[in-house]
Formats: sequence, structure tokens, C-alpha cells
Amino acid sequence: LSLTEVAQACHVSESWLYHAFPEHTGFTPLGFIIHLRLQEACCALATTERKLEDIAVTVGYDDPFYFSRLFKKHLGLSPRDYRREYHC
Repeated sequence: LSLTEVAQACHVSESWLYHAFPEHTGFTPLGFIIHLRLQEACCALATTERKLEDIAVTVGYDDPFYFSRLFKKHLGLSPRDYRREYHC
């Protein structure tokens, strides 16, 4: 989804959405999407044995190396280390 599409679906302007969204969520629109994707990845890493590449694609990242860098940047652990620490 683009910011334009989200704004149209919510019947607000792009400008309003871009400025008001962080006030309500603590995230920019893109930051919120990244946060949701990484939360989903965390759940999959902690509860399944699925390959990292499969999880990356499932949450919207075609490049598993980019996904791993983004994951570590935001969570402070690599996906592999996260799985070792939190896997049930």
C-alpha cells in the first residue's frame, strides 16, 4: 500500500496522515508497517522451525539478507540469535 492509498481509504489527506499517524502510534506510517512485519517475524521465529528465507518472504521481504539487517537494526539481535533465545 502507498501512503496515498491509505489516506484515500481513511478519507484523510496524505499530509494529515503523515503528521498525525506518529502522534497516535509512535511510528511513521512506514515505521509502523516495518514494526508489524517484524512482530510477525518474531512470532514465526519463536514458534516454528521455518527457514529464515520463508519467514522473510511471508512478512514481505524478498531479500533475506536485507530482512536480517533490518531485523538486527530494529531488535538488536539477528533473526538466528532471536530464535535461539526465544524459541519455545
